[in-house]
Order: sequence, then structure tokens, then C-alpha cells
Amino acid sequence: MRSVFSYRFDYKKRDILFSFIATNSFDQSTFFAEIDDQVRDNLIPDELIIVVRDPLFSETQKLFQDELDNIKGRLGPETAVFLVSYNSGGQQAQFDILSGAQENPALRLGDIKRRALTYIFRLRNGFVSSTENYHFQNPSKKHTKRFLRLSNILARGAEIAFMAFCVLPFVPERATIAYIDTPALFAIVAAINDQLQSFDSARPPVLVDNFSSYAGVENYPFTQQADSFVLISASSSGSLAYKLQRMAGFKSGQIFHFLYLGEDSHGINIVCDLSIDANVNPEGYPPSYGQASLEENCKLCLEGSHAIVLKGDHFEFGGPELDSLEIEKKFATTNLKDLMDELAGLEILKVGLGNSQKQPCHFFIDSKKLVASEDFKSRTKFVFKRTVPAATSHIIYINRDSEEFAKFAQEHARTAKLVARDSLHLCAGTPDPVVVIAAVIESGRVLQDISRELRSECPDAPIVYLVGLTKTLSESRHSKLKSTLTLSDKYCPQVYESILQIFLPASGNNNAWNQELNLLRSTQFTDLLIDGAEAIIGERRERLEQVSKPLLDELFLSNSHGSAPLKIQPGFAFWNKHFLEGRSQADVYFTVASVFQKLRTPADKQSEPIIKKNAFQQTLLHPNNFGRFNDGVIQASMLRCALPAELNFASSEDLSSEMARIIRRIVENWNKPRGEAACEFLLAIALGRIRLHKNSLNDVIGSVLVNAPPLLRTLMLYIDEVVKKE
Repeated sequence: MRSVFSYRFDYKKRDILFSFIATNSFDQSTFFAEIDDQVRDNLIPDELIIVVRDPLFSETQKLFQDELDNIKGRLGPETAVFLVSYNSGGQQAQFDILSGAQENPALRLGDIKRRALTYIFRLRNGFVSSTENYHFQNPSKKHTKRFLRLSNILARGAEIAFMAFCVLPFVPERATIAYIDTPALFAIVAAINDQLQSFDSARPPVLVDNFSSYAGVENYPFTQQADSFVLISASSSGSLAYKLQRMAGFKSGQIFHFLYLGEDSHGINIVCDLSIDANVNPEGYPPSYGQASLEENCKLCLEGSHAIVLKGDHFEFGGPELDSLEIEKKFATTNLKDLMDELAGLEILKVGLGNSQKQPCHFFIDSKKLVASEDFKSRTKFVFKRTVPAATSHIIYINRDSEEFAKFAQEHARTAKLVARDSLHLCAGTPDPVVVIAAVIESGRVLQDISRELRSECPDAPIVYLVGLTKTLSESRHSKLKSTLTLSDKYCPQVYESILQIFLPASGNNNAWNQELNLLRSTQFTDLLIDGAEAIIGERRERLEQVSKPLLDELFLSNSHGSAPLKIQPGFAFWNKHFLEGRSQADVYFTVASVFQKLRTPADKQSEPIIKKNAFQQTLLHPNNFGRFNDGVIQASMLRCALPAELNFASSEDLSSEMARIIRRIVENWNKPRGEAACEFLLAIALGRIRLHKNSLNDVIGSVLVNAPPLLRTLMLYIDEVVKKE
């Protein structure tokens, strides 16, 4: 432990070093090391004020007399050195001028305490501040942008000892009990006891207990009030002190605040007022800095900021507050309906199990079918006429899937040469336009790589980037890609054009189908197979293991072997009213995934996403969504698109009970249209994508379904035998 707390500050043009000896002995080597550090980092001070406990005064005084030449060598002969001791009441006891001064220190000890405590508070980040998106509701139910948390500043032993010294004047002489509002104060009371016993070793320690702030005032059994005092960690209003007087019977003189920052401090006992004062606390805060207001008057709430409830004795953030969301028609992107009119029903959209070169990515776009579609051709012809220069020298296609698209572009620049991605050197030195063609992109990283290479290979060539369809996480991501590619030091920006865009999550290997395959391979599951389920499971597993072949109409489990795949019915809210035959499960899944991605993405830098997931908030999909969207294929898409956190009802008994009721109704009607997604719901529970409260889980598996298909009964058994026991 460093036994010295040092604080350096300026006062009336004098540079002052304050050194508090934190222990009941003077550690000469530590003290001189501290002096050397201060002189090295901040030069020689004008004044050095040393504060010790009174029993240590004479010993320290003699040490400095013996070491005077050493001290002057370190500080210089002009530095004024003062020695001050304090008694058990925290008041100045003895004083001596050790060197270089003819008068008293420039500043009183009491004012140094306030400055030094404010310094520690700033140094240790005593304020916890909010952002533009959230603020705090403190235990008094008031809302604020920031709050004082004492535990943040209890970081060093010498600093805690100094804090205890500052509290000593407020401790009643006969006090035997200290009541505190947070466990963080245990450290300060322990340091108070250490100092009191150094003055009188026979004095019994002050006993201390935590009454848990506002939450504990009404129920805590306060006793021996005449011999006790209350130490409140921090406040901006004094309301807890008033409550203690009113409900627990304490007198105002028995209650004091360690830290205080507020507009009105009249009549409040304060160890350290953190407010700014030009003379005695210039580094303090404006009194309104910690201002709080009642919820009905909270401007932050009116501006859309979310109030985070502070919980527990340490003012901790609780777990994420749960909020539920019902999906609405308006949540789709403005172009989604028209986009699905163009893409759906043509086997363009498919689902792969991965995101690598060897297998189709999760959100797989069939480039050949896209480029071959008539609607896309018509749209592309117009874009090519407007964008592909007649003088184009080379057309670069990023991969084999983009070659047909490049040939289509070549029709508008007949003299242009087609160049594969790995043959960029063939374009070297051309001053004429170069067109980079991509049928489908996701992150756009390949275009950025090509852009860097072309700046070297063709520094004088205008570059045009043409993309057939962009899968993007958000509009801001897409805009950033565009700004990167069009950046130029020439007379005008380069050109970037994406013919179609769709919001989608990033493709990855940890998707619902890989999770399903892992389950079907596990012995925990296969050991529980009901008679008749082996063939169904084997067939399903074999299909999912064909990782090079993306899924189209085999995305979801049917309840019984040989039954028709789940199909969309007319009237899907996110498609136009007219209905086209041949729309696949993948078309529905892409649509739902796009809606969900839009909900998870802020519209701009100033707004929040509708589906929130952070340390303070978690949005759940309300169970009602599965009643309103009652097509099995839509329900299955939602179950597989949703992140597990968005379907985790385990922390909300009400939502969990509602979700269990819906699932049970669907499962019990497995042989009717409203129950066609029964296996998908049970699979979601088995995979942990849906989490229910234990009581609700019992409700789901409590049904007796003797005549249900083998797969459905196997999933029920797995939930009962495995999931329920996890």
C-alpha cells in the first residue's frame, strides 16, 4: 500500500503540494519517493503541507530536523514546509513550520479537504454519465443524466484513509454505531475505526451496518439511535436524509452526507460539497450538474431517451429491461413489396447452410437466375444505357457468377474486353473507362479490394462499379460502401450503381439449419426417437448434409412424413395484394428476414433501432405475432429469423405463459391448418431459440398426443427429457 496521498494544486499563484500520511507510522522511503516523483513530474512546489495523526507529530518533527538538508536538497531552500497534525475529532492539533517560511500556509486545512476530495472524485470518475439514448432513474425515483457512485472512487488505500480523516469531525464522540446506505461505505468506516484506535487503543470500534438506501428505510430495524449516526454516500437533494428523519426518527444532526452536489444545500450536513467555488473549490461542478427531476417533468424522457433503473446498494444497472414488440405492416422497407414482386417465384432466393467458398452462403442469391429474369433485364438495360460509357476499355467481373452479367454489359460497350477478377493486370495503364461488374455482393469487400488495385494499375481511368443486387445490413453500411468506392482525386467522383438492394442479416454458419443438423446428429436426440421417426430424421439429416445444394422449399419441418411442404396463403402483409403461384418458402423467409433486419437497424445516427439489444434493453417478439401471422410458413420463418434473445421469455412469466398457450394450441391442432408449424415451434424450443419459464414449459409438454406423428412426439420427448432439465 502506498502510505501517502498527495494532492498538487495552485492557490493565489502559489504551487502547493499537500501530503497526507495515511498510516500511524512515517514511512520515510515512501514519503521521499513521493516527493521525488512530484518534483520530477511537476517541478518544485512553493509550499509543502504534511498532515499526520497527532501521535505521530513529534516523531515526524524530529525526522525532518534530522533530514533537513536532505529535504532542502530535494525541494530547494525556498520551499515552505509545514507540518500539521489532527486529533480524534479530525481537527487541527499541532502545527510547525519546518523550513523556508515566515508565516502560515496560504490555505486552511478545511478548505484543502474539499479541494482534495473533489480531486479524488474527478480522478476516479465518480460520475457515471448517460448517453443520448438513455439516462438513469435513481432510487429516489428521480431521473438524471448522471449519478454519483461512491464505489468508483474507493480505489486506493491512502485515498480512503484521507476520506476517513475528512469524516472524523462529523462522528459523534460517543457514537458506537454507524448506519450506511451502501456497502461501499464499509471501507471508509473501517478506516475511521483504524484512525480512532490510533488515538485511543482502548476505544471499541464503531459498529457498522447497511440499511440499503431508499429501499431499506421503511423496514430496517434501527436501534440505539442515541449512540448512532447515519452516513449517506452521495446526494443531490437530501431527500434520503429527510426520509430518515421522518420514518426512522433520526435528528438532523445525526445524519450527514459524504458527497453532495445540488442546487440547495441549506441545512444539510456535508463532508464534501462538490459544487464549484472560485476560491475554495475551483475544480468543482455546477450545482445543477447532478440535477434530477421527477418522471412527469423529465425532459429526457420527452426527447425519447430511455430511463435505466438503478438497482441495489451499489446503484448497479439491472439486467436488460424487457420490452415486447408486435410486428406491423409499416415496418417493411418501402421497396420490399416491389422487390419481392420482382424476385419471388423465380427460384432466385435460396437458403444455404454456411458462408464459405465451398457451400452457398446462408442468404443465397442465384446469380444466373437473377440475371436471366425478364424484369431484371429490363431494369438493367436502362441502367447500362445511362451508366456504361461507350469508350469503356475493360469490363471486370468479380467471379464466375458475375460473368453473364458482364457479358450483358458488354453489349453496351462492344469494344470493351472482359477481364476476370484475377487478371486485373490486363487493364494496366489504360486511361479509358473501366467497368467493374458484380451480380451480387454482400459486404462489398471484394469491390474495395479491386478499387485499391485499380488505383495502382489504372490511375488515370474513370471507374464505374455496377452491382446487380446488394445484400446489405443497413442503409448506412451501403452508403459507406458507396462513398468509399466513389472517392477520387480526379475531376469528379467515380461511379457506383446498385440496381437492387435488400436489407438482410449477415450470412453465417450459426444459423437455424446448422443448429437443427447438429441436433439431428446428437445421440441425446437420436436415443429418444419414437418408432417411425428414424426414417424421417434420417431423410431430413441427409438433406441438410447436402451443403452444396441450397434450400428452396425444404426449409421447414412438416408435421408428418409425406405431407405437403408449408405454403404461403394469399394476403401476406409484406407482399402486394396480387398473388403469384410458385412462391417458395425461401421467398417468405427472405421477406421476414428483411423486415427483422430493418427493425434491428437504426434509421440514422440520431435514432435507435426498433428491436433493441443492449445492456439496458431487450426487445422480445410479442407472442401475439404468432396469432396475427397464422400461416405456418410465416410462423416458421419468424422462428428461424429471430435471434434467440428476441424469443427468450424465461424472464417474463406473463409473456412466457402467453407464448406457451399459443404453442400448446398450435401443437394440439397439428393436423389442422392452424397447427401446420407445430414441429417448427417444438424444434425452436429444442434448439433453445425459444426459451420459456419452467412452469410454462410444463404447460407445453403437458398435452397427451397419442395419435400425433412420430417426429412431433419425439420433439416433445426431447424437450421433456433434455431441455426441461437444463
